[in-house]
Amino acid sequence: MESKRQKIEERYKHIMSSSGGYDGVLEVNRYSHVKAAYIGHLLRKHGVLPGRTILEVGVGTALIASPLAQSGWDVVGIDFSEDMLRGAKERLKEHSIRNVYIARADGFTLPFANNQFDAVIAIQVLHLFEPKERQLLLQEFYRVIKPGGVVIVDMLQRFSHLKKWWRNRNRRPHRYEPPSGIRATFSSYPQTILEGGILPLSWKIHRLNQQALFKPLIPFCRAPILKWFAHSHFAVIPKNNSR
Repeated sequence: MESKRQKIEERYKHIMSSSGGYDGVLEVNRYSHVKAAYIGHLLRKHGVLPGRTILEVGVGTALIASPLAQSGWDVVGIDFSEDMLRGAKERLKEHSIRNVYIARADGFTLPFANNQFDAVIAIQVLHLFEPKERQLLLQEFYRVIKPGGVVIVDMLQRFSHLKKWWRNRNRRPHRYEPPSGIRATFSSYPQTILEGGILPLSWKIHRLNQQALFKPLIPFCRAPILKWFAHSHFAVIPKNNSR
């Protein structure tokens, strides 16, 4: 487990030192705003309204945390990559965002008490780990949310990443799951709600800054029939008030 974390940290350290850094190399800046908007929709839909406190595991450079904070949520962001956290702090300072709190921590052993947050989100995290490790992460996420709160995670969809899946099928076959694999990930949480995802089309439109075109497509991107063809698939795990 420790060697895997070190490999992941080294990978992101290499990315951060490359031209353009994490945001430039992965071209995720505008797409992250699409995801942040969708996560905001899911939070509201499941009763976690602005003003509540959410934990983002794998906060990276705060690309998701920043727009959520600007929309009114208080965010605690953790990551075990010091380079990512440095980028997050720079972003928050640049945009004068004061309701995001950054710390270095490990998602497998969260340094928080039980029932502390209204929601936990982990975006582009689960695909980095094997199925057994995902279960350990989900247990920790579930532990720290309050009764009535939710865990929101995304998983990479194999049908939208066929080229990458084929290239990695022998080394990292678990990274891009088929529908059955996604369902199996949450089998220990029968209350899980598999929501729609973000279609590649919405990413491209947003990258072109065609805001007027993008907004009417939001309901289209959430259509249940399209969920299995989305770029990323979202799962919401509610914590019942009795638990």
